[in-house]
Amino acid sequence: MQQCWIFGYGSLMWRPGFEFESQAHGRIRGFHRSLCVYSLHHRGTEALPGLVLGLDRGGSCVGVAFQIVDDTLDVTGSAPKLGKEPGADLRDGTVTLPTLLAIHERPEIAASIRALDDGDAVEHVLAQIRATRGPETAGQRAQALALAAWQRISGLDPDRWNMLELRRVHDAAVQRLT
Repeated sequence: MQQCWIFGYGSLMWRPGFEFESQAHGRIRGFHRSLCVYSLHHRGTEALPGLVLGLDRGGSCVGVAFQIVDDTLDVTGSAPKLGKEPGADLRDGTVTLPTLLAIHERPEIAASIRALDDGDAVEHVLAQIRATRGPETAGQRAQALALAAWQRISGLDPDRWNMLELRRVHDAAVQRLT
């Protein structure tokens, strides 16, 4: 199974701002915290950009790695691919974008979700969701967001950032969806 982890440091260690499956404390080598990222919104303006902490080359940094929750794969994936049974979100009562889109297309799915009581029922609801455009549309939105993210970071100074590694992270995230 291919997993996707995001490394958080600073305030992201205790308030990441996104859902995650699991977390692990650790240290990354080859990068250290540095005032190396220009901020136009939170610490500066376009006329006078501020500096905020980012990761720069060299040294090491202590932080927390978060395994991100992949909503589409939880609906469309298989146990061997996920490393767990699909439908974890449904089992814990979390309604995600693929499910919301499926309910919008077929409102009767909401009643099936409310009636969940066992594993067989979860598989039945997953089949209902898979039969809609919900997972595909959610995957397309995720790909569009990944492309927009890449377009924003591709203009970064290649002397300051390891663009090859950033591209690998982008490609791995998109590949999980296809």
